Amino acid sequence: MEKGYKNNIVYLINPPGWILNPGGPYIALPLLKSALCNQGIDAKAIDTNLNSATFYNLKIDQSNLESIENDFSLASLNKPYFREQNKMQELAAGFNASWDIQLGYNPFGYDFGSSESIKEFSKQESVYTSYFKTQLIPSIQRNNPLLIGISVIVPQQLLATFEFCRLLRKEGYVGKIILGGNMVTRIGNNFNLPWVFELIDALILFQGENSIPNYFKCIQNNLSLGNVPNLVWKSKDGINTNGIEHIKPNEFSRPDFSDLNIGEYWGNNYLTLLGSRGCYYGKCSFCAIPYAYGNNGFLGHDKPSNVFEDIVFNKEKYGINNFKFTDEALHPTILKKLSEELISHDIACNFEGYARFDNFWKNEQFLQLVSKAGLRKVYLGLELIQSGKRNLLNKSDSNDALEMLKRFNDAGIKVHLFTLFGYPGTGVDEAVNTIQFALKHQTLIDTLDVFPFYYAKHTKVPFVNPIIDKNKDWAIEYDYETEIEGALKKDEVSILCEKLEDVIWDERPEWLHPTYRMISPFGINAKKNHTKQSAIEKIYA
Repeated sequence: MEKGYKNNIVYLINPPGWILNPGGPYIALPLLKSALCNQGIDAKAIDTNLNSATFYNLKIDQSNLESIENDFSLASLNKPYFREQNKMQELAAGFNASWDIQLGYNPFGYDFGSSESIKEFSKQESVYTSYFKTQLIPSIQRNNPLLIGISVIVPQQLLATFEFCRLLRKEGYVGKIILGGNMVTRIGNNFNLPWVFELIDALILFQGENSIPNYFKCIQNNLSLGNVPNLVWKSKDGINTNGIEHIKPNEFSRPDFSDLNIGEYWGNNYLTLLGSRGCYYGKCSFCAIPYAYGNNGFLGHDKPSNVFEDIVFNKEKYGINNFKFTDEALHPTILKKLSEELISHDIACNFEGYARFDNFWKNEQFLQLVSKAGLRKVYLGLELIQSGKRNLLNKSDSNDALEMLKRFNDAGIKVHLFTLFGYPGTGVDEAVNTIQFALKHQTLIDTLDVFPFYYAKHTKVPFVNPIIDKNKDWAIEYDYETEIEGALKKDEVSILCEKLEDVIWDERPEWLHPTYRMISPFGINAKKNHTKQSAIEKIYA
């Protein structure tokens, strides 16, 4: 081990720049901390995304949401949101930038898809600089960890990550810095740039629960890094890429939230859970999300008994009854067994999760079971209301969304719908029909998102070709050309989605409102408004 370290400790950091209004921590750091501690390695997890907001006294707390229950309106939803949003924009203005609760921090002229842009802008001061200099870096200097691991989840975190690394090195830190997370895995070899490896020492691709402890032990004992799985590392001979090994279900860690400020997140607080790693279907042609799990997008299921123990332990430790499954899709076997355990042990809790329109949700007995156990909301990919063209997406799920929405409603389970418009081969009619369907059956829907199609890195869309811009080497979304006659262009898709969102803001603003999403599913029910059928005509204007 190199001399001068006070502690053989690992710092695990979630960098700033991500969305601020989730009510709980991203699950990566709790899993990594657990994996390290299980091997006798001291680790400290820090959510600097939350902490940097707290540094500026930014927060929408529970009391703000409780007042909305007594006066549910667009104005009451707007008040706390724009109070904080305006503070953030004022802070960012001093750095010629914008800072948005949902979109993160963006200097004007900055392109987070370009490594060159990130390189240059990371040399400038930002809204995070004071937090880094006065809180985060002094904490690191006091403990002088042997290793710092940074989990980069979304593109908006890249700039803050490299600014932090620059400042830390400038202050004399000579320990190891490694980057991992969804963004690092998806960008892959394009991260292998000289300037990047002047600031950091290694990358970890895919899951890091085995790789980080192995890397730490090698550094601690001056051993070769050649056998550390999933590692991209710098040596005197250049940049080396090791073999990939995917974590197995019997190696899944239990989340350890002990370092994080549980109860201090925005809105109704919850804790995160995983029942499965990846998507058990994983074949939707537009979706790149499962890619970063590895093993063709699916690593397997955890034991329901393990998930049950996670709920019981953390409920008792933190006094929080709300949980969010971050699985790409809840699996019926896991959910059924978990629900039976919760009911038989009389464990009161609430939980939500992502799901598919699979036929098992039509089973009334199953729905009543999971509802009784605490399932309060599911997030479903509708994309387009059923038509022959929906098959283009290769979703292979149920063809009767309305029946399933009714069954969820009867069981007291709220529903969020993800829609996707402009997929090549679909057009205005499919999008209009989908929004008409949603508004017609609005009492069955709690929240809804409108997404434009974009060509995601690591996907293959038939008859569509991505346009690769060499200057956007860290992009995970591409412009595209299509061989399908009459297909909407990217700009046309964006305009279509903007108009459809305007319709929804007129009819059901809470469907899109970020403040309402901090309330649902663990808070009040939105008051139902009557649909103005004529509003749909606005998209033809």
